[in-house]
Amino acid sequence: VWACHENKNLPANVDLHDARTGQVIYGYNKPKDTGRSRAADIDPTSKGWEVWGSTGTPLMSWTGDVLVEGWNTFKYRLPDGSYQTDAETGETALATLPMNFKAFWDGDLLSELVDNITISKYNWLTNDVDILFTAEGCASNNGTKAVPCLAADIFGDWREEIIWRDEANTELRIYATPYETAYKIPTLMHDITYRECVAWQNNHYNQPTNTSFYMGAETTTVPAPEIKTTSGKVSADAGKDLAVTRAEGTIIVVFYTDDKISAVKTYRENAQAPDINAVADTVGAAYVKKFIWNSLEGMKPLADGEKIELN
Repeated sequence: VWACHENKNLPANVDLHDARTGQVIYGYNKPKDTGRSRAADIDPTSKGWEVWGSTGTPLMSWTGDVLVEGWNTFKYRLPDGSYQTDAETGETALATLPMNFKAFWDGDLLSELVDNITISKYNWLTNDVDILFTAEGCASNNGTKAVPCLAADIFGDWREEIIWRDEANTELRIYATPYETAYKIPTLMHDITYRECVAWQNNHYNQPTNTSFYMGAETTTVPAPEIKTTSGKVSADAGKDLAVTRAEGTIIVVFYTDDKISAVKTYRENAQAPDINAVADTVGAAYVKKFIWNSLEGMKPLADGEKIELN
């Protein structure tokens, strides 16, 4: 756990802890209020997440190796290729690496950096900060914390949408990524840890989301979510076709409308749903298209009246 501390009278004001024991693995004494820090995978050439923070804490690997000497030495490159300049001198401005917020925005598995109303990406080849997007006409929240209203995977796909208020406080604006991606990942909101992170953004000093599993440049697989419903009955009108399968003691019914998933319903393997015909009766036999799980590669149709095996 990478953490910063506002209390200046500590042995370390920003430090890495063992998540199981709380023991400090390494840390830095300033000593001063160290109110900001960030951990995220922003450099694919350094294994794992990178860490950095305020009060002169440099960009480091998670093991503590310094990746960039200096602290407020980063140049910000605009989308047109030019660099931000100092308003007084006209020279290229130098600043710290953004650390207020992070999000999954473009098509790779690295994190992008959200600060005020901009989304940027650390360029590990040049050690610059490339600004990808600016939410013109919007405003951030919480003073110098400069955070959005919410950053979350609310529309699906796995990249995160960002919600800002407009400058006049008359509307909320939702921004979604314009980038394509080669990665197919389940919607992050199906991960309970991620959902908790989204909820905590509505409380206190809102912090960005994390998943219960590792997301970064080295990621090759992610866990499949276990989707359950708690109540309610799906109408047969939810879809003209459906597929039935079973996994980990659950019968899963997926409704399709125009070849797109329109609803999902699950049933525990018990007396209420002992076979596919009982499931058909529950969800509406008129639109049932019977399937049974055959292998990891797909499904095969059931013959009329054939029972689903629950053993």
